[in-house]
Amino acid sequence: EFDDSTKHSIIEMNEMDFICDLHLSTGTWIRNNWGLWGGGDLTNYFNNIGIHHPDDMSSMILTCYYRHLKKEDY
Repeated sequence: EFDDSTKHSIIEMNEMDFICDLHLSTGTWIRNNWGLWGGGDLTNYFNNIGIHHPDDMSSMILTCYYRHLKKEDY
């Protein structure tokens, strides 16, 4: 989880900068710790909607989080 200060900083960023800036840090953590490389329910969900690479999966998760903070549609 991000603290309120970090969330505020995220809200001030544009979406593409947020995703690119976090791809190698938080994105890597998501890929490794949520099992996106090894399969499982979350990987199967993404595969079923046409997203097959863990990098794309974590980018989708980061995009949805960003839009959640901005109160935008996913």
